[in-house]
Amino acid sequence: MIWTTDVTGVIMLLTIKMTSYDYSPESSDKKPRFVEWFGYAYFFPSFLTGPTITFKEYQEFITKKPKDIYSLKEAFYDTYDPILKALFTLGFVFMTKKVPIIYSLTNEFGEWSILNRIGYMYVAIFCLRCKYYFAWFLAEANCRMIGLTEKQSRNINILHIELGENVREVLSNWNICTANWLKNSVYKPLTRNNYSATTATYITNFVSAFWHGFYPGYYFTFLFGGIMTKLGRDFYHYVWPKFKDTIFEYPYRLFSILTVILLLIFGGTPFQIYGFNDTLVFYRNINYIGFIIIGLGFLIVRVLRIKKKEN
Repeated sequence: MIWTTDVTGVIMLLTIKMTSYDYSPESSDKKPRFVEWFGYAYFFPSFLTGPTITFKEYQEFITKKPKDIYSLKEAFYDTYDPILKALFTLGFVFMTKKVPIIYSLTNEFGEWSILNRIGYMYVAIFCLRCKYYFAWFLAEANCRMIGLTEKQSRNINILHIELGENVREVLSNWNICTANWLKNSVYKPLTRNNYSATTATYITNFVSAFWHGFYPGYYFTFLFGGIMTKLGRDFYHYVWPKFKDTIFEYPYRLFSILTVILLLIFGGTPFQIYGFNDTLVFYRNINYIGFIIIGLGFLIVRVLRIKKKEN
């Protein structure tokens, strides 16, 4: 048996800690000593999978008085929930071999009906997400056990991811520590320097892709993510007001959930299959459904925008 080690995730988390400190309020205070900074960077509970905490939160945690530290009973009540969730998602992790995402690149897959293809990809992508859910729920349990707060420990809100009504809701609740880092260290500084929200979104998504690595699939996913975010923002301004507080509000919200699921399948799969040519094969095998939805969405927004100007 050959054992391999991948330190990429650790380096990615160290990047978050080192860069986010410069944009935090405490960075203007007295600079930390080497030992303090080293302890923060390699704080073990968040070292392997996150979630990351700020340097100020780390200092407050390690200087806690003994009476403020969790009892065993308190630790149990705070950790059983994420542990149960981790065990639940672990079952789906084992299913990834039964529904390999690479099957979407075969000619046989392309011959299935479109509903069967979508159903297969939904299950395959969900099982792959469960690998991250499992790791982050265990990390949450670990952090809660040593006394970090729920907010500091949580890296995902699974219902907002699986039943999100727009892409922004999904992305804000997936890998929360990274989403906050990108928002505070990239997006907000750009908007403060007079970049439009759209431009700042695309640049932020590019930084996220670059932070993940150099596989073409990463850039396909985050470029498409920027487009989805822009469309979601336009729908919120031009389409949502027409359904809000009407009898069609809940059917619209259900339709939004189903649409987001389709877009996440289309946009998220290249992140998992990595290659440029493989991504193009997947797009073809899924009938370019994501591009069709995006195109129709922008067409609807354009029509409503023109009507609004005329009125």
